[in-house]
Amino acid sequence: MSRSRSWPILTALSVFIGLSLMLVWLIIRINRGVFTYALDDAYIHMAIAKNFAVHGVWGVTPYHFSSSSSSLLWTSLLALLYKLFGVGVWQPLFLNLLAGALLLVGVDWILQREEVGASIRVLALLAILFFMSMPTLSLTGQEHILHTLISVLFLYLSADRLARDSGRSTWPGAALLLLAALLTAARYEGMFLIFSVGLIYVARRKWLPAALLGVASLLPIAIYGLISLSKGWYFFPNSVLLKGKTLELNNFRAIVKSTLLFVQNLDQTSYLLILIIAASAFIYFSVTKRAATADGIAQRWRVIRYMSIAFILTTLLQTQFAVVGPMTLYRYDAYLVASGIVIAALGFSALDIKWRWQEWASSLTLLTVAVFVLLPFLERGGHALLNTPLAARNIYEQQYQMGQFARMFYRGQGVAANDIGAINFYGDIRGFDLWGLATLEVAQARRNHAYNTDAIDRMTRERDVKIAIVYDAWFTKYGGLPDGWIKAGEWTQPENVLSGINTVSIYAVYPDEIDALVSHLQDYAPHLPPAIKQTGMYVK
Repeated sequence: MSRSRSWPILTALSVFIGLSLMLVWLIIRINRGVFTYALDDAYIHMAIAKNFAVHGVWGVTPYHFSSSSSSLLWTSLLALLYKLFGVGVWQPLFLNLLAGALLLVGVDWILQREEVGASIRVLALLAILFFMSMPTLSLTGQEHILHTLISVLFLYLSADRLARDSGRSTWPGAALLLLAALLTAARYEGMFLIFSVGLIYVARRKWLPAALLGVASLLPIAIYGLISLSKGWYFFPNSVLLKGKTLELNNFRAIVKSTLLFVQNLDQTSYLLILIIAASAFIYFSVTKRAATADGIAQRWRVIRYMSIAFILTTLLQTQFAVVGPMTLYRYDAYLVASGIVIAALGFSALDIKWRWQEWASSLTLLTVAVFVLLPFLERGGHALLNTPLAARNIYEQQYQMGQFARMFYRGQGVAANDIGAINFYGDIRGFDLWGLATLEVAQARRNHAYNTDAIDRMTRERDVKIAIVYDAWFTKYGGLPDGWIKAGEWTQPENVLSGINTVSIYAVYPDEIDALVSHLQDYAPHLPPAIKQTGMYVK
């Protein structure tokens, strides 16, 4: 690759790695020398990977199977690294930096293949980097950059094949079939994109390619689902069943409610709405310009059209059935932002607009439009970047401390919690998940609307749970925690960015456990960060 062609990707890679490492340095500095990820969910994958690599058990604890991960590929890759190099905290960051580099290289390859100029390429790569919040996503320790990489490649290669295939081919290609399987293995939400591309195939009466892509995408889900059923769990992971949204159309009120929720989600993610509008415009241009352009440009417009259609359908499905927005550090819609930016880069390059910068009116108009269009993206990227160190500090102040406390005093014993990542990864406990992601009985009770105070009391006693470390407010709607539990103390963090609640409560499940718990809390108190406010009976 010549220097003139390589400078955009080299620039983007340098900025991505540099910003990510800067965030790592900031996190270690504010955490008194300890590195933590920005979300507790990362440690759920890490706990499963550790137990699978070390004990051969796919579960949050080494004592039994639990279907708690909706990213089979990510957790498997972590388990492989743990098996080869030992268990540690840096492997998720390494995987994200590698996936991020491959994503930028992949996008640059797409743009070069479509003959996009260097100036648009570097702008597109930097836009993906900042607006998708890649440095932040690398510090979440989760699979979203990997999911984005596979999504963008699948979206482009699908559109490219559709645009080039004038006949009724019955074979979508080995690469697409592999990407379809990897897409759902990376995240179950990959089915949204598979379904959207499949609809385009069906609309073109290409039934067999659509069916083959569907089968390939369902294969990892089916294999894992059958394994999960054989273990007595649900076909789908508990995280999918408990966190997913459903579309209710059984009566007029339900239809109105679902519609309002859909509009609200789009309103909270105005950046997605802007990308939908841009994609819609490109579909229009692809139709009106097709006959009046050269064969090469017409081919590019066909690619853009198919990418835009699939993108719009996928965005609507994601917005309706899954989580989007700032409360998740923007990770669930990251693949949509990256896909939309790639489409925008291809579209603007194909339009070949010549701006007359010497004319102040044209320049002022362009600048004004650009500011209003980019504001939601700037807010998204800036919010995520600024909150990453604070979110990681929250994990250090709360979940990390829970894990260290459990490891120090309750290793191998029954401990109940509702944030189950770090406490299981670090604590090596017999964890009982009061929220149901890793405990089947709780998930069944929640799904059957039978989860209440009595159920909590019964299930924790059956599992011989000694203590509970929980957010009190999470259980108010279920009738509260059992009266027999004795609260020994509370830890309150001063500034909460993304933690469930800023105060965590520590309970003795049995009265004869309270003296030991109080003593353990007193012994651990000097290890807590100075900013943590400690209250309760253990505080002298």
